[in-house]
Amino acid sequence: MQALWVLPLAVLALGGVGGGGAGAQGSARAVTEPVEPVVDVVIHNRVAADSAHSCALTPAGKAICWGDGEYGRLGNGDVALQERPVPVAGGRSYVSIGVGLQHSCGLTAEGDVWCWGRGSNGRLGNGATADQSAPVQVVGGHKFTTLTVGRHHACGLTAEGRAYCWGYGGDGKLGNGATTSSSRPIEVHQGSLRFKAISAGSYITCGIATDGDTYCWGSSTNGKLGAGESDGIAFDPRKVLGGHRFAAVYAGHQYACALTAAGEAYCWGANGSGQRGDGTTTRSAEPVPVSGGLKFTSLSVGKFHTCGIVEGGKAYCWGSNSNGKVGAGVPSGTTEDFHEPAKVNSSNRFVTLSIGNNHTCGVVTDGRGYCWGSNGRGKLGRGNTSGTYSSPQQVSTISNWTHISAGSDHTCGVTTDGEVYCWGAGDAGRLGTGAIDTTATPLEVTTPSPVAFLNGASAGGIGGAQGGPSPFLPQKRRLEDYLWLAARGTKALYVTRLI
Repeated sequence: MQALWVLPLAVLALGGVGGGGAGAQGSARAVTEPVEPVVDVVIHNRVAADSAHSCALTPAGKAICWGDGEYGRLGNGDVALQERPVPVAGGRSYVSIGVGLQHSCGLTAEGDVWCWGRGSNGRLGNGATADQSAPVQVVGGHKFTTLTVGRHHACGLTAEGRAYCWGYGGDGKLGNGATTSSSRPIEVHQGSLRFKAISAGSYITCGIATDGDTYCWGSSTNGKLGAGESDGIAFDPRKVLGGHRFAAVYAGHQYACALTAAGEAYCWGANGSGQRGDGTTTRSAEPVPVSGGLKFTSLSVGKFHTCGIVEGGKAYCWGSNSNGKVGAGVPSGTTEDFHEPAKVNSSNRFVTLSIGNNHTCGVVTDGRGYCWGSNGRGKLGRGNTSGTYSSPQQVSTISNWTHISAGSDHTCGVTTDGEVYCWGAGDAGRLGTGAIDTTATPLEVTTPSPVAFLNGASAGGIGGAQGGPSPFLPQKRRLEDYLWLAARGTKALYVTRLI
């Protein structure tokens, strides 16, 4: 069956750095069955080069995480760095998983949400603010059908369309009429609205209501709520102006874009680099159409540039051209930023695009992968670790990619065989390959089998309980199909893929 891509709401959130956490200890027990293939991958990549973590789901819904374990964000009962995937404690099965700045959450088939990692501002939703190195249940007895995790907060939707948020509320993004944080779920706008999609960003939260209107709340700086307010805070949902019925909304760093069902693109908010694509560099507090009359099938929204795929598969980008990341074949420094969509310098037809901080990647119809922009630390996957490239560069010789996702300093991709590869900066074990070195060519992510647990957590990780030689053999992590793959800048981009 042909794949159907549905992007009801996607948010890029850019985060900072924090500190402090503790983990649990206990006796080890061995689990002899091998780790299952992987279905979902959600990558969180902080700006700080020494801190990153990623999580994934197996076909049975078991969660595994790897990378920086600070604050207990890997959920394995420890706070140590893990260079290979380790199982999240508790043995629960999840239907989805979300990764925030320093915490993660998972949604079970029963509608329960469990969170782990940093607990400050109540972002774990368990009624407390302490760090947790193993999953704790979100309180309130709500049964959620949708979970979205932002930088410091999270939100969920019930089957009735009621929206609840918890965590940091200092900029009003909980939508509860105040700027106070909450360690328990609070209903958005006293329950007067019903939503069919919701997404928690860095500074704002947005949702598409059941009547088709789009609402945003939180910081309105630069007009990024699209509700006519250019500065201040919206404590409650504000309707995005223009009367448009959007099928997808994408929130960037200080701006947002949206698509109608007909593929018409609109953007609002900050525009200093021309990232809105309307031919100007002035901000707008309401949606403005992207120039050119193009019909897009998808958008990818970053910090200072935007890309999209039009009907027929041609790729266009606009905004900041630093490091050549627009991909129009014009080197950085030889032209101004692109204030209107510019065709990516390739005759190929693209099926996916992903924006990182300083590079862009995509997959074309024959399965080859391409990246362009900054190649610092080898993140373009072309075999070297320096230079900038203003035209697409093929990623190694692998020719069966289904998706490639660009991060700040590393990149990951999935093949049609279900294998996951990562390349670029390996700090904090973010590549999941068992090493922390930089690599300029894709390396396959592997996971140990069997896995040892410490009260449901890893017994010392891949190096063994006492840090000795690993007793484990690497096993391929297969993605027979995937729901989420993300390595966007400093916060995950959630993309839903239905087969």
